Amino acid sequence: MNHLTDGGRPMKCIEVHGANVELLDVSVNQILKFVNKGEKFFWDFLWLEGTGRNILELENRIKNSQRGLLINWDGLLNILDEITTINEFLLIGDYSKNNLRRYETDEEMRRACSYSIELVDSSYWLISSNVDYDFIDNLKNSFKGISSR
Repeated sequence: MNHLTDGGRPMKCIEVHGANVELLDVSVNQILKFVNKGEKFFWDFLWLEGTGRNILELENRIKNSQRGLLINWDGLLNILDEITTINEFLLIGDYSKNNLRRYETDEEMRRACSYSIELVDSSYWLISSNVDYDFIDNLKNSFKGISSR
């Protein structure tokens, strides 16, 4: 299902459950490889819980920040390389730094940001975009257990 954003651009939103009903078999790295020109966007961690090198420090920096942890594409990929397991995750991306902040509601966040990538309770990914429809379509074509929202 497509939702309209405040600016009139349709937003595509999907849930990714993967092929394995017992254990999510789709990683954030697999998802991000479909982002078109990720280096052209600003990225912001709003939530992270997991295991890996320096993860507690990173989790605390994100949790204690008012706006999240602003990061560039290369920094994002480097951080993700050091994470062993992700339990909870919320990443937003946009052309404008001004759109990268904590929102009152998830719906408001998804409407405002070019990308929203969230891991919900280690169970499924909730992914939306209002600019890169190929990203969403490529995810649909690449993974099993996809449903539109």
